Amino acid sequence: MTIIALVDCNNFFVSCERSADPALEGRPVVVLSNNDGCIISRSDEAKQLGIRMGEPYFKIREQLKQKQVRVFSSNFALYSAKSVQVMELLKQFSNILEFYSIDESFLNLNHIPPRMLRDFAMEMKAKIKQQSGIPVSIGIAETKTLAKLANAIAKKAKRFEGVLNLYQSPHLDLALSRTPVEKVWGVGRRNAIALRNANVLTARDLRDTKDSWILRRFNVVMMKTVMELRGTPCLPIQQSPPERKSVMYSRSFGTLIETQNHMEAAVSDFTARAAEKLREAGMAAHYLSVYMRTSKYLSSDARYSTSGELWLPAATDCTHDLIREALGITRRIFREGFQYYKVAILLTELVPASAKQMSLFETRDVNQLQTLMQTLDSINHTFGARTLQYAAEGLQKPWSSKKEILSSAGMAATTEMSKTKTQPLSKTVRPRPLLGFVHPVHG
Repeated sequence: MTIIALVDCNNFFVSCERSADPALEGRPVVVLSNNDGCIISRSDEAKQLGIRMGEPYFKIREQLKQKQVRVFSSNFALYSAKSVQVMELLKQFSNILEFYSIDESFLNLNHIPPRMLRDFAMEMKAKIKQQSGIPVSIGIAETKTLAKLANAIAKKAKRFEGVLNLYQSPHLDLALSRTPVEKVWGVGRRNAIALRNANVLTARDLRDTKDSWILRRFNVVMMKTVMELRGTPCLPIQQSPPERKSVMYSRSFGTLIETQNHMEAAVSDFTARAAEKLREAGMAAHYLSVYMRTSKYLSSDARYSTSGELWLPAATDCTHDLIREALGITRRIFREGFQYYKVAILLTELVPASAKQMSLFETRDVNQLQTLMQTLDSINHTFGARTLQYAAEGLQKPWSSKKEILSSAGMAATTEMSKTKTQPLSKTVRPRPLLGFVHPVHG
């Protein structure tokens, strides 16, 4: 039988802020979305005060102040760095793992005897908290879907101390019967409505449905979910992330854009960020799209949205090539007289950068271009984002996203972490064998 653990960081963005400033522990804290728009992360103390996820900040600003809730603008550079730190720590506990999202990972724990699973998970939890400052919850079971379910229960029920082991557990039926069907990983809102209409109300009900009925009413994907609830693994751990099909960089503006000059600077900036993400993925793009729009809440005569696309002569990951073409599209589709709220850059038709085919008419030194991009990325990684940038991106950036409540401690931690260029922890740290077992990562 396969043993799978899901490690999930608790209230991740808030926990990152607390790791940078321990004085925030025990206090109600919330983190806002881009442009300080709405609440996207809440501490447990904030949840107890009735503050809801997705609540617009401007609506409850005074309420948060009265309840002495600490409010912070999002600092995604800090959150990304903390995510990498946690994921590198996890490599010390298993050499078969999948980084599922910025704050979640699946681990294979077949190397741990079943009777020792809870103790092993508790020590893993303690070590992650000690070395990264991030609290986690851990769910263990035979499949990914059951591990997700166990993790959700471990988060809510304090008696489990953040760890629930449902592997070959006699309490599995009880856990399934107390889980609403809409809370099952992979079910989705529309499927949940259909299931409830058919009197399938809990995870246990879903597990016990007939295969023929599931396949007739739904599809193979739902059948896999049912099989996973029965303890049959259908979703293997993906150690290599699937090849990217597209790269997008999209942001709403802190100040609305009305002039073409400002729009061209914003498009150049966003295109440069998209190109960085493209190179991080080791891909090159054949197709470039630029999309811009006004706010959807304006009157109909003040609303405007447009887009432009271009098939590139050759797949590229070169920032100045992409900026040049994006500016050409922008000059073609931009219209004066509107207040633009958002721009998106989309790169599609991706191919591996190592296998890209050059244009027959390319006269530049391709190796020199590659070296230039590597140098640009290296400097910005070492000394901080945008240390080096293209003049077309502009210097003032009045349209940048609002981040009026960034924590000074979080900013300092981000700067320090960006300057610290170390080898992955799994290669430099040789921890003592937990619970007397030799970790497969370290032989």
